[in-house]
Amino acid sequence: MLRADAVVYALMGVLLLLAPNRDLFDAIGLPQPDPEIFTQLAGALLVVFAILLWEAPTDPTLELHVGRAAAIANTLGAVIVLPWLLSGQIDSSGAGTVLLWLAAATSAIFAALESRYLRPS
Repeated sequence: MLRADAVVYALMGVLLLLAPNRDLFDAIGLPQPDPEIFTQLAGALLVVFAILLWEAPTDPTLELHVGRAAAIANTLGAVIVLPWLLSGQIDSSGAGTVLLWLAAATSAIFAALESRYLRPS
């Protein structure tokens, strides 16, 4: 489960690292980040977290702690993105809107699946 989450985080991270490519964001229908530096920094953090998520299953202690962090991160991601999508205040269109809904749903699903890491051991 953590490795599947790692793939999603890596893909989102790479997309955010490409923030200065305005043509890409226009083609996908995503809002233009401004300034791009913060989007790129977030992308870098997501890629690093993806590496941790990928490696965590090899060590039970690391898996527990990274799993907890992932459960919290995914919960926060869903809780932050869903109200924005429901309000209609995000300047996205077409595939970008679908991508944002997919990201929010994926975060909510992973949060539910990873909630087992939040239970006392």
